[in-house]
Amino acid sequence: MAVVKDGASTRRIQVLFGSEEYAVLESISRKTGKSVDALVHEAVEEQFVAPLTNKQRAAHALVSMSIDIGDWPEIKQSLELGKYRSLGARDAIHAAVVIAHHLDGIVSADRVFKSVEVQCWDPAEES
Repeated sequence: MAVVKDGASTRRIQVLFGSEEYAVLESISRKTGKSVDALVHEAVEEQFVAPLTNKQRAAHALVSMSIDIGDWPEIKQSLELGKYRSLGARDAIHAAVVIAHHLDGIVSADRVFKSVEVQCWDPAEES
């Protein structure tokens, strides 16, 4: 049984299971009325595809947010004072916005934020 979403192209794979593993799948198949193929496909979807899709959705939501950066003269003054010399231009603006808005911090894998008074959470680190 092939499960295809949105007319996507398919690829065929072959997966070999030991007799005990396959017996478990057959038992679940009988109980649920689903084919072994469907069970394996569901497991792949739940374990690997859905989490990736959720992360992509979250990233898209973050990127599409419209945020008022606040008092530009105040941020510009902070930048001109060299408060963020250790940062590149974009990182300096991000840090200045976090500080100007009294935000808790920033989510970034960029370790450069540790050099200024901005709390930084690395999304790759386990919480």
